[in-house]
Amino acid sequence: MNQIKTTPKDFFLNFAAVVCVYATAIALLTLLFEIINKAFPDPLMWTDPYSAALRTAIATLIIVYPLLLVVYWFINKDIVQVPEKQDLWIRRWLTYLTLFVAGAVIIVDLIVLLNQFLSGDLSSRFIWKVLAVLLVSGIVFGYYVYSLRRTITQANSFNKGFAGIVAAVIFGSIVGGFVIIGSPMNARLMRFDDKKINDLSMIQNQIVHFWQQKEGLPQNLTALNSELGGFLVPVDPQSNEPYDYTVTGPTSFRLCADFNLASDESNVRTRYEYSMPYPMGDSGFYIWKHGEGNQCFDRTIDPEMFPPFKGLPVR
Repeated sequence: MNQIKTTPKDFFLNFAAVVCVYATAIALLTLLFEIINKAFPDPLMWTDPYSAALRTAIATLIIVYPLLLVVYWFINKDIVQVPEKQDLWIRRWLTYLTLFVAGAVIIVDLIVLLNQFLSGDLSSRFIWKVLAVLLVSGIVFGYYVYSLRRTITQANSFNKGFAGIVAAVIFGSIVGGFVIIGSPMNARLMRFDDKKINDLSMIQNQIVHFWQQKEGLPQNLTALNSELGGFLVPVDPQSNEPYDYTVTGPTSFRLCADFNLASDESNVRTRYEYSMPYPMGDSGFYIWKHGEGNQCFDRTIDPEMFPPFKGLPVR
């Protein structure tokens, strides 16, 4: 029997299918890991306040998994029309490669997770992550083992049941991810708040620097603008209005801003509670924990911590 040739269409369809499988599996595993990290927080582990990995995983699944279904629909449609294509070398090679990779991922991930557990990771996180690895790798491994044994016909050209089960797992994971990170609008409000904190931190640093230079506080924020120093006082990114600044004493002042969200633990995200601009001193001086709405931060400059430049010894 003559062996059917692999056309460029066959090659790229099968290659695209495997790439989509890898991308979907990695994204799903990343999403499950992030959900587990949020469900079982560890104070020893740093948490990304913007959940970048989780957002990337959700975006990947929303785009890539439907693409994977479309690619496999075209592949199986061709096989129904030309049954010999089920034995194409590219299809066989990529199938066995995927089986090898799935098995390797199970082994490597279990080693990494066990190492983290032995180094003090929470046992609950370890157990759930192991289950996540087994679930994702098992789905990939199981499907490709099944694909080697089945014969694709018009009746079973596309396994809707399997695709539905995977879609349900992905959909449930995406819903869990959105519960953690909130809506896109919530994410935008969070970024606005963090921008405001960064602005206040810079303004505070300039006020301290101003006091060290002149041994007095600026009467308004415009006094901090300096073309030579390259500093322009930022304004509220939402309202484009100046931040509120009030002198409350010879060495004390107040900065205020309007915040969209509170930075306490009631939010399903980890917020920066501290901003540490130069000069770095007592961390309490730089606490920016805030509630929702208009919030003010009272600051008092300690001359011993931030001595005037005139009093410093000349070297």
